[in-house]
Amino acid sequence: MHRQARPIRRSLLAVAILFSLSVATLVVAQAAADTPGGNVAGALADTRGDNAADGPLTLDAALALALEASTTVRGARSSLTAAVRDEDSSLRDPSSLRVDHISAQNAVAAAEGALAAAVVGNRVDGATAFFTALEAETSVRLAELTHAIASQTLAAQRARRDAGAATDLDVTKAENEEQSSSSSLVEATNQRTLAHAVLSGLVGEAVDQLAALDSTPTLETLDAYQQRARTENNQVRTTTDAVTLAQARLDASNNDFTAHVDLENAQQALADATVNATETKRTLQLNVASAFARAQAAAAAVTNAAANDVTAAEDLQTASTRLQAGSISQLSYRSSERARAQAAQNLESARHGYVNAVFALEQTVVGR
Repeated sequence: MHRQARPIRRSLLAVAILFSLSVATLVVAQAAADTPGGNVAGALADTRGDNAADGPLTLDAALALALEASTTVRGARSSLTAAVRDEDSSLRDPSSLRVDHISAQNAVAAAEGALAAAVVGNRVDGATAFFTALEAETSVRLAELTHAIASQTLAAQRARRDAGAATDLDVTKAENEEQSSSSSLVEATNQRTLAHAVLSGLVGEAVDQLAALDSTPTLETLDAYQQRARTENNQVRTTTDAVTLAQARLDASNNDFTAHVDLENAQQALADATVNATETKRTLQLNVASAFARAQAAAAAVTNAAANDVTAAEDLQTASTRLQAGSISQLSYRSSERARAQAAQNLESARHGYVNAVFALEQTVVGR
């Protein structure tokens, strides 16, 4: 009976990880679940694809690389291997008691939960670093556009001053704007370098080009997340297992060989474990609801940003028509270009924020 419990729990671990990973990293997660001490480099290579080195790094590939490079995940797999080994030793030991077997099984369950939490946590960190680097690249492009407009404006103001149509103060203001935009471009470039370095440290290799996010996860219902949390959450499983162990210890103490004070202590331990398990479940339900609400708000932000982006695109099209007709200046058109680029950046940031919110919700469900 005891020997059948471990494979069942391993299956649950695989399900927990598979639920929480993107499609391209499923094979790596399965390797982590089925072979806690093994190397998943081969699966990782399949995930990246033959042409990964020739093209931009995608989010899925970055998450797979970060998973393989994580010392935390490797440590969790090693801990699981050790817990499984200890459980096998306990089951083979004829002198081991039922309480010892339950303790060993609980240790394996805790190690499995820790591995699942490490995988999901690594995913959250990887996505955050990837999006930070991606947005840093966009910020550089926006800063370049802003600097180009400022430089063009300065040249125009100088020409206007020479023609008597602008004052020295107008030129000074334009010079200040040009210098400010130049400084902003330098800062954006430095931030991009830093963000790439952080991402490189997570994925374990140099990062050059990044691919834009091409899809976003679907938000399930709150009830679905609550149900998953009740069965998958690491803290819930740990506290529930503690109740089982406390009950086993009470059963083992409830005989004439046990002192009354020891029996009372065992009863109190069971009561405390039960209260703790109940409180953990209650707190988890609240945390899941809060994380779900944040994901919903992030989804609404994407909708608003998308609407603004459509408006900015329409304004740019109008500006293009007017420019061709000669009714606006080149600088006016460039300003519309910048507004469109800013709206696109806002939409990109909103989509990244939504993905991060869904990933954080998954982390709440699985546990830390």
